[in-house]
Amino acid sequence: MQLSRSLGPQKGLSPMNREILTLILLNRVFTRLRFRLSGLKLIFHFKPLNGAFSLSFLGIWLLGIVILICSAISGVGDFRRTSTNTREEILPTHSDTLYLKLGKDEFSDYLDSKFDIGGLRVATLNDKEFLVGTPRFTIQRSETNDYNLVIKTKSRGHNLDNALANARDVVYKYDQKDSLVSFQPWYMIPSKSAWHAQEINISLKVPLNKTVYLSDDMVKIINDVKNTSNTWDGDMIGKYWTMKAEGLELAQRKAATPQITKKLKK
Repeated sequence: MQLSRSLGPQKGLSPMNREILTLILLNRVFTRLRFRLSGLKLIFHFKPLNGAFSLSFLGIWLLGIVILICSAISGVGDFRRTSTNTREEILPTHSDTLYLKLGKDEFSDYLDSKFDIGGLRVATLNDKEFLVGTPRFTIQRSETNDYNLVIKTKSRGHNLDNALANARDVVYKYDQKDSLVSFQPWYMIPSKSAWHAQEINISLKVPLNKTVYLSDDMVKIINDVKNTSNTWDGDMIGKYWTMKAEGLELAQRKAATPQITKKLKK
């Protein structure tokens, strides 16, 4: 059995995204350059810049601030409301254990190494630019006897309908092959939606007395997974966890077999 799920269309980076991000980066560049010049003057005791140059530099910096403020004010209306799109799907399997891993990173070779704002990255693929972000993954108890996957996509907009449309446009995929579930390490924001503070939260609901195995690479997306031993997220990987009435409990099982390890690395 193999299931593959994809949320939303795929587009390039919008002009609005480029404008906002460019203005932010230009302001940062001018600010850092101003402080570095001041620091060099203190270290090497060279003479101050002439007045004309200093005024020109100050004027450019102030102009960047003004443009950034004006753009921010004009775009405030697009962030008035917040809405969440929720999808819940059953993960069918005959096994009492689900093996969780990250899928292939489609953007690892195409990310801009110099751009990272709060986990938001820029990727360029096939001459198209995309904004990508990291989803957050947690585990909860299921109210049924089935494994359920809940994907909540949140976004802002100028009204609730627009915010919901922006949330529904976000692209995210996962793949299931029997007891193995692979999660995409990134979600992608299409161009027509622009950036509206989108985020994705994934919750796997595990039935009572059933188990999950967290592969090592899941450390990149797991977030505040509650468990009976208060184990930190980073220490939960590479282990089996069974859902009990009190919550997730570390299972007294041996490490994954070579066959399972090989399957997780594919």
